[in-house]
This record gives sequence, C-alpha cells and structure tokens, in this order.
Amino acid sequence: MKKLLKKNSIILNTLAIALSFGVMACGTTEIYSKDNSEELNDEKFDSRKDQKDAQFLVNAAEIYMEEIGLAKLAQQKGTTSPIKELGRTVELNHQNSLDELTKLAKRKEVTIPNTITDQGDESYRLLNEKTGDEFDETYANLMVEKHEAAIAIFEKAADKSKDNQIHSWANDMLVVLRTCLAEAKLCAAEFERE
Repeated sequence: MKKLLKKNSIILNTLAIALSFGVMACGTTEIYSKDNSEELNDEKFDSRKDQKDAQFLVNAAEIYMEEIGLAKLAQQKGTTSPIKELGRTVELNHQNSLDELTKLAKRKEVTIPNTITDQGDESYRLLNEKTGDEFDETYANLMVEKHEAAIAIFEKAADKSKDNQIHSWANDMLVVLRTCLAEAKLCAAEFERE
C-alpha cells in the first residue's frame, strides 16, 4: 500500500510540474517531451550550429525542470535548515532561469520540453525513498553532482555558441549555477564532517 501511495505521489507530482511548465513554456497546455522537442527542432533548423544551440536550450530546460522538482521535494522532506534553504534557493533560482529560458527559446523559435524526462522521474523517485539524514545527505550530494554537470554543459555552450543571445544567456546562467553549486558543496561538507 505504501509503495502504491509513493508511486501515485510521484505520478501526481510529475503531472503537476508538467502542466505548470506546459503553460509557462508555450502559453498553452500542449505537452512537449524532450524527444518530441528534439524532433521538432531538427525539422525547423537546417544548420548544424542552429541544431546545437537548440539542443543546448532543450538540455537546459531538462536540467531546470528536474532540479526544481528535486528542490521542492527537499523543502518538503529535508530535516535540516540548510537543506530546506538549499531547496528554496535552487527552486527560486532555477525557476527564474527557466522563465528566462522560455522567453529566449520563444524568440529563437526553439521548442523546449515542458515535461520531466524518465531520468528526472527516476532521480525524484530515488530521492523520495530516502528519509531523515540519509535524505539530506543524498540531496546535497545530488545537487553538487547535478550542478557540476550543468556547469560543464553551460560552459561549453557559452564557449561554442555563435548566437550572441544564447552565448550571453549561458554566461549569465553560469553565475547562478555556480552560486547554487557553492551552497550545495557547503551542505554536502557538513555530512563529511560527521
């Protein structure tokens, strides 16, 4: 029974996030998966450069949606103030970044996903299974890992994109990602001391 409730909770959370992103991302409730977004962008853009920029924006949306969902979970299940605060910081910063991304994608006519990927669902499910200190430690370490990976993706885009708006946006977002990473590392270091 508990497994069924957990599964239903995950499904409802995913649907709620997907619907909220759907309305924000496109001004509509049409659902775009990552795969669907990639296919639509491949049809729209002929040049390799434009396809790479579109793929970066798709990847950025995926990153933000996953981390926002995990941040909300941290605020609900976190047992320490630093973890709850990290969750608030990540949610606020990434929601603002996602809003900017949505506007940029619209200007560039790039379709971005508005649903969390299976990988994002799996990360949420695995974290949701944790409780107490184990939850807090797992969340802190996950945020370090995910932010380091995101920074690498954004650095590459900032370096390689020939589109001035995408280049500039990626550079601006690196500041936000590095701030979140620093906070996540502080939280993770607390568990290493114990």
